[in-house]
Amino acid sequence: MAYDKKTGTIITNGDAKQFERDMFRHFEEATRQIMEERPDVAPNLAESHEQYKKMNKASDDIEKVEAFVGRARAIKLEQSVPPPKPKGPSMMGRLRSLSRPVRAGIVFAVFWTAFVAYRTSDYHSVVGIHLQRWDGDDFFVNWLALPAVVATLFFGARWVMAERTDKPSPTSNPLTEFEKEIAGWPADQGKAALLTIKATLSGDGEAVERLTKELTVEQFRMVVETVKKMERTAK
Repeated sequence: MAYDKKTGTIITNGDAKQFERDMFRHFEEATRQIMEERPDVAPNLAESHEQYKKMNKASDDIEKVEAFVGRARAIKLEQSVPPPKPKGPSMMGRLRSLSRPVRAGIVFAVFWTAFVAYRTSDYHSVVGIHLQRWDGDDFFVNWLALPAVVATLFFGARWVMAERTDKPSPTSNPLTEFEKEIAGWPADQGKAALLTIKATLSGDGEAVERLTKELTVEQFRMVVETVKKMERTAK
């Protein structure tokens, strides 16, 4: 809705609040025109004209306040809405991220399951070799037999070939090995780790407390393990 000063008419668009504001402007403009055209009644209309001006200003102030409140509510609503959760990796992405032993185990499990199902389904002949049908009642026994044997051999060989960790080799130097491990660390953290080892061996607790603040939890754990290895070597 808008007020046309030339024709003295109000064009409405159905907005009640806008109609109220334009009505006050219309009354203000009408009293001003009457006061200019009829000086004899101007003193009587002066008070009404001032009232319409105040009401018009108050209506504008209310509009500004309502706009501010609307913006504040929109900001509060936007802040209250939780951010969208990051989309997790796809199934193919998870499969690609698996380690090589895990992927080999999945391939073996699929192949062995298909092979056991093939032998259990019926009698077969492959390149002239007749394969007897496996008993269907023993499906799960046949399915678990080979993986159990492979797992037993694997972990048994790993246990037999594993080196003893309780007594380090006389020729090994824990500090030299630690320096190789921290080669990829940031320079300041590597220096702090070496100084922490030195302060620990010398019994400088204040220096240890100050230096460990520069290390991560994993880095501090490696420092502690190195110190233990050096103490065992010294014995």
